Amino acid sequence: MFYNGDRFQPDKTELKLSDAFREGAKGDIQVKVTMLNVNYGRNMKLLRRCRPLSDYSLFTTTVRELKRKNKNKTTEEAVEETLKLLPNDSEVKKLIQENKAAVAKMFLFEYDEKAVLEAQKKDAIEKVAKTMIKDNVPFEKISKYTEIPIEELKKLN
Repeated sequence: MFYNGDRFQPDKTELKLSDAFREGAKGDIQVKVTMLNVNYGRNMKLLRRCRPLSDYSLFTTTVRELKRKNKNKTTEEAVEETLKLLPNDSEVKKLIQENKAAVAKMFLFEYDEKAVLEAQKKDAIEKVAKTMIKDNVPFEKISKYTEIPIEELKKLN
């Protein structure tokens, strides 16, 4: 999983599904995901090996910097200015030019990392619950581990 948010993250982090469960809960399944920080200047070995990822990283970092330095600059202006800095043969540049409106909206949308992580946790817990239901684990046990009420588990069935 790639991270390019604007909060500090180490170059590499291991995320565990079990961290989404309440403390003390035990489960039969453990899912681990490696998160790599691809903000420009981080994980440079990876960015040097993958030009599209490097170009995207440079693009997002530059748009953020332009907006931070000049509060009067519109997102569209920052996107246009940053596009001029990318080489003409950049696949990312071509893709962004074809989808400028969507890209500008992406930067306008205020990313709420906590809300996104909570939604991801909820989705992951529901997927585990569905698997447990398929494996005929009793609803009471599933509810105990996932904290999903039995009535909601029945709807997932």
